[in-house]
Amino acid sequence: MTSLWEERLARMRQQEWVGREAEIEWFQEALAASEWLFPVWMVTGPPGIGKTALLQRYAGLCRENGIPTIEIDARTLDAHPASFLQTLQPLWGETSDGASGSPRMVLLIDHYERLMPLDPWLRHVFFPRLPQSVLLLLASREPPSRIWPRDPGWSGLIRLVRLGNLSGSEAREYLERRGIPAEEQPAILEFAHGHPLALCLAADWALQHGQPFRSDAAPEVVQMLRQEFLPEIPGPSYQAALEACAMMRALTEDLLGELVDSPEDLPGLFAWLQQLPLLEMQPQGLALSDVVREVLLADLRWRKPERFVELHQRARSAYIRRLRQGPRALLPRFLLDCVYLHRMDPRLRPFLRWENTGSIHVDGLRAEDRPRLVAMVEHHEGHASAALAAEWLALQPHGTRVMRAPSGEALGFMMWITLPATGEAELLSDPAVRAALAYLERASPLRPGERVTLFRFWMARETYQAVSDIQTLCFVCAVQHHLTTSGLSFSFFPCADPEFWEPVFNYMGMERLPAADFEVGGHRYGVYGQDWRAVPPAVWLSRMAEQEGAFQPASAALPEQAVPPVHILQWPEFEAAVREALRGFVRPELLRTNPLLYTRMVLDQTGPGASLSERVTALRVLLMRVLASWEAAPRARKLYEALRVTYLQPAPTQEQAAERLDLPFSTYRRHLKQGIARLCQQLWEWELGQTSPPAP
Repeated sequence: MTSLWEERLARMRQQEWVGREAEIEWFQEALAASEWLFPVWMVTGPPGIGKTALLQRYAGLCRENGIPTIEIDARTLDAHPASFLQTLQPLWGETSDGASGSPRMVLLIDHYERLMPLDPWLRHVFFPRLPQSVLLLLASREPPSRIWPRDPGWSGLIRLVRLGNLSGSEAREYLERRGIPAEEQPAILEFAHGHPLALCLAADWALQHGQPFRSDAAPEVVQMLRQEFLPEIPGPSYQAALEACAMMRALTEDLLGELVDSPEDLPGLFAWLQQLPLLEMQPQGLALSDVVREVLLADLRWRKPERFVELHQRARSAYIRRLRQGPRALLPRFLLDCVYLHRMDPRLRPFLRWENTGSIHVDGLRAEDRPRLVAMVEHHEGHASAALAAEWLALQPHGTRVMRAPSGEALGFMMWITLPATGEAELLSDPAVRAALAYLERASPLRPGERVTLFRFWMARETYQAVSDIQTLCFVCAVQHHLTTSGLSFSFFPCADPEFWEPVFNYMGMERLPAADFEVGGHRYGVYGQDWRAVPPAVWLSRMAEQEGAFQPASAALPEQAVPPVHILQWPEFEAAVREALRGFVRPELLRTNPLLYTRMVLDQTGPGASLSERVTALRVLLMRVLASWEAAPRARKLYEALRVTYLQPAPTQEQAAERLDLPFSTYRRHLKQGIARLCQQLWEWELGQTSPPAP
């Protein structure tokens, strides 16, 4: 007879049960059948995911259907046949004696991973000798050993039930049933990522303390989860490797070598990580589940805040180095990884989502996308905006990035247009373009050859411009465009709700530009902007790093570096500064006041924190790099020689310089004039970002 406490426990578990509808439906179908289609069910998943709870639910369904059950917790057994049989035999007899006449029986074994040493005996000896009326229901942190699926007999008899985290709606329903107020739920949801045990412990903590949950205020919750998730760690270097994996979106062996101080153990450390069931091997590298990552980093910040900051700085430096020096084909991945580091900043975290970004593919425009994207715009912004979207898709199709599901279905998109790059009529037909050009004319006139980007449309199919995985990828695409577009001088980013996104754009250093706001079809759009001539990529990356350091402990933060103002020189000023730099080449003290020291092309070489003397050196090296690239070019060599004997290794007079080159004075003067003009033009194109610098 069922005891009162068993009934009460079952009732309470039922009251808090959410989700797993498909898994329960599968089992109900199995119970309704006349025989077991799959005699072995294996429920697998990481620690705390709800395997035991599901087994208890399955056992309850068996009792409701009059099917006897035998329940074994493998943690109470020795992994030896005698111990297993000694535990099972009395239960088997008791269950048989109390059976209600059902021809079927269910044997449930929880924590089956504890019996892995016994697995060959169970699989080859014990399980095959059970009556066909018995269903084996196993729950394990480990998936079936590789032998089970390869066995031609067992492979068709196993039903795998892989448990994952609860969905967002299921997690919210659970918290509501626990009595957590709606305004306190987001902090728990962001910490737990739908992990059942993490949800339960965080809710318990909030109810017991009578205050909103915060991981930094609940070290006991973090420690309980850490003990649940992590195996015994062999030593400090392994702990450091695990922490490095938690910091990164995806960890490769090369990255691990930059984050830990044990290069001689690197292959062994990476191999150890690969064997952990908590990690997934993804195309980009090893990745932890979101909740395990949260727990490890919360634990590290609580125990060793200085180590947390050091690891964060190493990760940031590794990614920035790859952004500047890595293969261009891998730039999107490095950029996504770098932006991912900013997720821990509490100012930015509410505005980014990462849960599904790994499964979403960012692609170019396809012919079949056009009507779907136009329909997307019409749904969210109306007919007038849709007509403009169709026009821009025809005029500048190369500026569209489509976010796709694994099936190829368009889930959202971002479209940017380049100004001025089309005819006058096309430009002025769009109110957004008219407002942007009018703003530039008044506030920041363009120099010849400079380009402007207007991020004209960006949206998710279902959620428009609300916080989502699609919106996060739109922002990453925008950052990638800023860092890789040659000649980009200014960018405009319109939003349907500019006040909501203000914290994000402030974080990124983009200015609110009310004078560039516009209206289409009765909808008003607020615009943010960035002058990339005043804030070149190197300076921008440095300021983003400073933003990351702002939420870290003051004792561990990097010292602030003064960022020199960038000079936006017009052509006559730039040309005069180049001539002045040539005249002062052999006397570096004369270069200390040269305006070129504060241009984008110099700061891109030194980084924003460089001293004045370092910028002077960088300017001299820059000139030498450009001129050295001429030396091996037949048509440019004569120009290089004229500049060399005049400025780099100067003769006392120009007449003597001509004699050194064995040239008539008029010819020398012509070569010198042509060389200065070519140098000014080449540096100007470099300054505008239209060309890449010559290799060192």
